[in-house]
Amino acid sequence: MTFLSELTRRNVIRMAGLYLVGAWLIVQVAETLLPVFGTPEWVLKTLILLLALCFVPALVASWVFELTPDGLKREGQVASAHSNHTQTAKRLDVLTLSALALVILLFAADRFWTGKDESQPVAVAVRQPAGVSAVASSPDTKPKVPRATADSRLVAVLPFRNRSERPEDAYFAEGVHDDLLTQLSKIAALKVISRTSMMRYADSTLSIPQIASELGAAVVLEGAVQRAGDKVRVNVQVIDGASDVHLWAENYDRALTTETIFEIQADIAQAVASALQVVLSPAESNALRAGSTKSLPAYEAFLRGKLLSVTASISAERSQEAIAAFDRAIALDPDFAEAYARKAQVQLLSYWLAIGPRSLREDARESVAQAER
Repeated sequence: MTFLSELTRRNVIRMAGLYLVGAWLIVQVAETLLPVFGTPEWVLKTLILLLALCFVPALVASWVFELTPDGLKREGQVASAHSNHTQTAKRLDVLTLSALALVILLFAADRFWTGKDESQPVAVAVRQPAGVSAVASSPDTKPKVPRATADSRLVAVLPFRNRSERPEDAYFAEGVHDDLLTQLSKIAALKVISRTSMMRYADSTLSIPQIASELGAAVVLEGAVQRAGDKVRVNVQVIDGASDVHLWAENYDRALTTETIFEIQADIAQAVASALQVVLSPAESNALRAGSTKSLPAYEAFLRGKLLSVTASISAERSQEAIAAFDRAIALDPDFAEAYARKAQVQLLSYWLAIGPRSLREDARESVAQAER
């Protein structure tokens, strides 16, 4: 009996095929779900490394052991008359074909269901921020804003600098930065690099083109926040990642209210879209300007809770502090739906990571119900 035929008889080749297809599916699912929870990049890299390291042991196990009705047994302990290789081969074939069917469905979904025709505007722009010309659907309309040279719709938002006199106001600048990422993510045609990835550039000495090149971003947005009493100043600029040319810049000096913050974030998001020749639909434009609360103290507590509940640095203590911050926001604004939703998220995360009591699961159900209300 040749070595190849023995590999076939012991289902080693079938196991190799099933393992490779299954590992690919696991990586695809992980690439989709891990960023949702703000998971650091090393988690996905570690998962891929573990899958690669386990490949050879899986093949060795399929060579040494045989799956029998009584469980796994060493190959030499199973008599030829009682060998279960044929039935195992059929099961592996079914599993492999099922996994391949899932692969085909994923490719079809990516190609036909979620694909966008970016060559056409999605709708007519409703409103553009000051200093930015609207992008009309007519080919004769020439925008006043220079265009990013890259074809990509990838946006990198550098961490906002805190220019307030009080160092404790740094959380407010971080919170506004995090909220702006959320706003930009509401624009379907844009791709926004996660806050976790951008934080490593907080004190970077790299130039804008260098940062854009590392990230593959078309444009880079940088800004600063200064808070003084009941006033706020936000400076922001959108820069072409390839040429280092300023596409748009604006200074906002406003009274410090939630309406002001949400309006500034909406203007910035629309400016980024315009620089990348993306036209917002009415629904997207409305979503950008829909504030989550009218209470500034509630919004500030909410920002603290968001920053404390970042998955990459979550701990039992930070989890408790985050939940307490969301509770303060809810107490100040009982109709603050997003505070309830974020509270549910950190409650579930704490439950899953076993850094909080089991009662957090039921507490999260209540938070979700309140958010839906």
